[in-house]
Amino acid sequence: MIKGPFKIILTLLIIFLFQVSEASNRSANEYQLKAAFIERVTRFVEYVPEPVNTSEIFTITILGKNPFGNYLDEMYENNKISNKKVVINYIDQIEQIEYPDILYVGIDNHDKIQQVLERVLGMQVLTITDSEIFSRSGVVLNMKLVDDKLRFEIDIYAAQRQGVKFNRVLLAYATIVNDEEIK
Repeated sequence: MIKGPFKIILTLLIIFLFQVSEASNRSANEYQLKAAFIERVTRFVEYVPEPVNTSEIFTITILGKNPFGNYLDEMYENNKISNKKVVINYIDQIEQIEYPDILYVGIDNHDKIQQVLERVLGMQVLTITDSEIFSRSGVVLNMKLVDDKLRFEIDIYAAQRQGVKFNRVLLAYATIVNDEEIK
């Protein structure tokens, strides 16, 4: 039988390990859900005017730390977007952004978001983030978890600027930001 301070330490260690495990599972489930959401969003997006990218490849670029693990790679291993093979690029530097169809900007780049947006100015790209920090920052779509449910904001002005148009069905479920700036 364990007595005294050792019992307290062991109990605290077990509680800590359970909380870390639970947080890790929550995080994995969160990003699995967000990866699936990104895939679903592509069904409700069109690039206007006609897409500049006539390549047979649809490129999803992850800038910064990859929170998705292998979810995106597994999801698109045999699936296509707009009848195009999907390639996932993982990059660390803004200068490495070429011509993605989707650009996910991780939280580790929140302080560089304006540089990122300047880099993609004039490109037809759906910029995606997933933090309150990015709300109303000029990205097109921002995902967030609210009460364990995925919610998302769409910046209509940023979408127009980036040549992205959303289907009305998707817009009905989004929180719309910056729509007063549309001319």
